[in-house]
Amino acid sequence: MSSELKKWGLTAGLTNYAASYATGLLLARRLLTQLKMNDTYKPNTNVDGNVYDVNEKFENGDFDRRPFKAILDVGLKPTTTGNRLFGVVKGATDGGVYVPHSNRRFPGNFPGEDGGAGDFVADVHKERILGIHVDKYMALLKGDADAYKL
Repeated sequence: MSSELKKWGLTAGLTNYAASYATGLLLARRLLTQLKMNDTYKPNTNVDGNVYDVNEKFENGDFDRRPFKAILDVGLKPTTTGNRLFGVVKGATDGGVYVPHSNRRFPGNFPGEDGGAGDFVADVHKERILGIHVDKYMALLKGDADAYKL
């Protein structure tokens, strides 16, 4: 949870996937600003749920300075598919920080047969990032006044 998001106008839902994404994005932009790399490594402006890799741009020769590399250490946190931790990772990578990862644990990844490589549906991940799933649930609850008050 990021209480810092309250300063940016987000007053409720500070513990969902969308808030985790926003926290990662905020963290990345602040870090890159502090290191004076924010002009070089711009944030992803096309949030579509697909993997965004700033290191790929460096390897193509677009930049002289390597991107800031962060290593994900989950500690004791369970790494289940769709965990909010991966929302922070996606936010940080979209913010311009290089975090080596795959999309295997993002929402929208469906395993293949016998646990093999499966399909990744970026639109499902985009819905989680933008909080569309929360909006749909709130619309469902509006029909029931007692449930909506909670």
